[in-house]
Amino acid sequence: MDIERITEDEEKVLYKAADEYQINGVIKEPCPRCNGKLKYIGNMSSYRIYCENQCGIIFNVRGI
Repeated sequence: MDIERITEDEEKVLYKAADEYQINGVIKEPCPRCNGKLKYIGNMSSYRIYCENQCGIIFNVRGI
């Protein structure tokens, strides 16, 4: 599926998912597009969150 631009509402959910993972080590927040499971790769300052269903959600954050 083509990667679409992430909306502000989706971005809020993805930041919430990142915070959840960094605090608890798991993401319970569902994908804002397809309700699938979100995956986290990275560390505290540089990470990627994506949906296991490949619905187009890929959120990269780069650290310093």
